[in-house]
Amino acid sequence: MSYLLDTNICIYFLKQHPEITTRIGQCRSDRIAISIITLAELQFGAYNSSQVENNIKRIIFLRERVRLLNLTTKTTDIYAKIKASLRKSGSIIDDFDILIGATAIENDLILVTNNEHHFSRIEKIHIANWLK
Repeated sequence: MSYLLDTNICIYFLKQHPEITTRIGQCRSDRIAISIITLAELQFGAYNSSQVENNIKRIIFLRERVRLLNLTTKTTDIYAKIKASLRKSGSIIDDFDILIGATAIENDLILVTNNEHHFSRIEKIHIANWLK
């Protein structure tokens, strides 16, 4: 199995949460990825923190152990369809979450998240929560 880590799971890893650290350590690096969106969110959090240098070093440590997936035109098409469907059903979620979900769907990856409530609104997405 291959996984896409949501931003909240990456934050648990950066804070050295034992369960998340173990699970990521058990995966081959070619089987685990993050979206460019997650990287942007992590970098914002680092630059917005009081420990910028330390947090940037942790992000680099994570980045060296996972694949980085960029957005493609297929990602944007999936995103647009998901957002339109969510808007019509009245259950919209954050655009970054939709883009992360679209990346998981496009690449046929299991999205690892602690935010099942939001992501479960997206059709055709496979979700795992390593904190349960």
